[in-house]
Amino acid sequence: NRLDKGTSGLMAAAKDRHVCQLMQARLHTEDYVREYLAVVEGRMDGEGVFELPMRKEDGASIKRIVDFERGARAVTHYRVMQPGERYSLVRLRLETGRTHQIRAQFAHAHHPLLGDGQYGDSKRDERYHRTYQALYAYQLSFRFQSDAGVLSDLNGKTFRVQDVPFAREYFDFDLSRI
Repeated sequence: NRLDKGTSGLMAAAKDRHVCQLMQARLHTEDYVREYLAVVEGRMDGEGVFELPMRKEDGASIKRIVDFERGARAVTHYRVMQPGERYSLVRLRLETGRTHQIRAQFAHAHHPLLGDGQYGDSKRDERYHRTYQALYAYQLSFRFQSDAGVLSDLNGKTFRVQDVPFAREYFDFDLSRI
């Protein structure tokens, strides 16, 4: 898998082309679950799903926008872990993996990620000394629904980081609470 520039965290990599192809085939399925933590602007509560189709913005090299007529399917599940008045800590699970999916969908919902100069407010982010988005891939899980062949040793395994610095910095949030 890949991470947007400025996003930190876990990634899976393969040592050879065959294994890479097998992993890529499972990337956007229930077999391969990617979870993120993000700090978003404003108060959010509860949990939900963004089913907001996206496409590349006309004339832009990489920026994405939500477009219900011409956009490709993009689904993000979210759960607010810790609401705040200015910012909220949100746990995210991708069902699809579009470029800038999390960043563009939360900006569209008026909750841009802290530090995201492309989709948010860079002047506001300067006050918090953020030069990149507060988005972290903290967990990867493998739950194969069918025979995984050479990948079978990964089945049932979850890989998780021990600490997400911005979650601790802005919310004093301990990952063991998840």
